[in-house]
Amino acid sequence: MAHHHVFQMEILALGPGTNMAAFVTCSHVWLVLQPQLLFQLPLLLQSQLLYQFLSLVQEPNLALASLHDWTSHPAQASDLTPELVPYSAPDLASGIPLDLIPSLALYSDSCLRPCSALVMVGPLHVVGDVVTVKPIVVNDRYINPELGKYHARLRTLSRSCQDIKEKFGATTDGIYYLTTANGVMYQSFCDMTTAGGGWTLVASVHENNIHGKCTLGDRWSSQQGSDPKRPDGEGTWANTITFGSAEGATSDDYKNPGYYDILAEDVSVWHVPNGAQLQNWTSDSILRYHTETKFLSNSGGNLYYLFKKYPVRFGIGECSKDTGPTSPVVYDTGDKHSTKTLYGPSVRDQFEPGFITFRVFNEEKAAMAICSGIKPIRCHTEHYCIGGGGHFPEKAPQCGDFTGFDSDSYGSNTGKRASKELTEAAVLIFYR
Repeated sequence: MAHHHVFQMEILALGPGTNMAAFVTCSHVWLVLQPQLLFQLPLLLQSQLLYQFLSLVQEPNLALASLHDWTSHPAQASDLTPELVPYSAPDLASGIPLDLIPSLALYSDSCLRPCSALVMVGPLHVVGDVVTVKPIVVNDRYINPELGKYHARLRTLSRSCQDIKEKFGATTDGIYYLTTANGVMYQSFCDMTTAGGGWTLVASVHENNIHGKCTLGDRWSSQQGSDPKRPDGEGTWANTITFGSAEGATSDDYKNPGYYDILAEDVSVWHVPNGAQLQNWTSDSILRYHTETKFLSNSGGNLYYLFKKYPVRFGIGECSKDTGPTSPVVYDTGDKHSTKTLYGPSVRDQFEPGFITFRVFNEEKAAMAICSGIKPIRCHTEHYCIGGGGHFPEKAPQCGDFTGFDSDSYGSNTGKRASKELTEAAVLIFYR
């Protein structure tokens, strides 16, 4: 006989459009999964199943019996939909058609309609035809401490780290669960301490090969070489493609849904050595600063909209008159002097430290996305700005996420060449 698997769900928060009165008798709900779908449970939890349980069910009278009732009184299965009538209690789930699984609904024994709630699950043992509950909490303590940590983080599910801080009083830096307006759930790092906290990591620019010019891994410029037919390159600064992981943000490029979903006012930027462990990011940073001017409010609320307004595209502007927004910064690690010394000595007179600047052009009309910690006053921006469009026409190789930082000598901090310290650090971008 095929055994089904059952998960008891604890209600943590009400779903949209539902009031507390509707949940008075909905203390327990049940989700039935096919055995082969158990490995997909994390995906189901991160899907819109958390927000729209009712997508399968249209008639309120479908919620007549909980799984406990089905097990104890199999005859009540006749009250279910025609599609489920042929399935007896022991193998009910194993008979549900696969095409219904993505739209699973929840039922409760005392409710006259399906319940809608954000849930946390704990597994039940299935022994023959008898369902025995396996507790996840004993004496107010989780049997599995890691599950307790997950549970606590899920309780604070919000749109941004600022929301988590304001609504739940979080004060600890670390990985938190976030969700978009469309219900896409993801993880990111929250800086809950710098300048009042509430900063959400949304992206990192990591140069995986300074010698490779617009090659594989240059997601923030072009991975297909310098090509005037692809003036936008990958277009990453103004699209909704995501990649990487929050914990690996110093070892590879990273971009999460918050980049385009969160509406913010300011940014924070950290330059963290490649490969640094998450718990050491703050202490290992060579440069950290943030804005307090609320400049994003004038450009749509985030960098996605800012770069829609100021495209990072070859040939559409000139360095002297088509620069995007500039904002002064407040330093958290480093200062104006240390910022200046990170760049090559022969280009230090071409910018003013203490700022962050967006969408600039060089003399050949090649576009770059961000000038970190500085405001250009001349046109050799390829030596001190990062990210870019898809074409850099100058003969000397200047294409890539860190453009012309190396010039003709990697990390020497001589001439136009940036320091090794700066070249080998990922640029982490936060919103608040």
